[in-house]
Amino acid sequence: LMMIGVPPDPAAITTLKSMINKHALKDRDKGVQIWSRTYLMRLDKTLMDDKNLTVLAEYIKDKDPGVVVEAIQALTVFGTDARSKIPDIAAALNRDEPPCVWTALLALASFGTFAEKTLPQIQAIAQSHKEESFRKLAREVALVVEGKKKEVSFEALMPPKEKDKP
Repeated sequence: LMMIGVPPDPAAITTLKSMINKHALKDRDKGVQIWSRTYLMRLDKTLMDDKNLTVLAEYIKDKDPGVVVEAIQALTVFGTDARSKIPDIAAALNRDEPPCVWTALLALASFGTFAEKTLPQIQAIAQSHKEESFRKLAREVALVVEGKKKEVSFEALMPPKEKDKP
């Protein structure tokens, strides 16, 4: 649904909203809940509010790293409109699961200078993370958050070369 976008027909929007509210938001799969809420917020701009952003941000506290990653990705769909949830995203930098940390770094980069208060956490990863690929990405993210670069370079997203591996 996210890829399809918002249907032009108001009746279709009403039907979709009803189906999402009745079924998808109550699905036992948290990923379905996350993306259904995200789509609902895109269908109806009046739902793009702190209450719904907070519901999405709460999933960042989940014990399942997959759910955490999906919640962070969903928040980035809203760009700087979700900047109030930067502290929630930054909290994922403290998790042990690499996908959570990696996704949080990329999300913070997408907020640019709005994520400035997270620089100490990002710089700590840049200096002392056990994996070079994370240190490299964090250095790039720090530059973006500081406003010194526009975006993270493609090279920073690449896995380490054989000669760089421990």
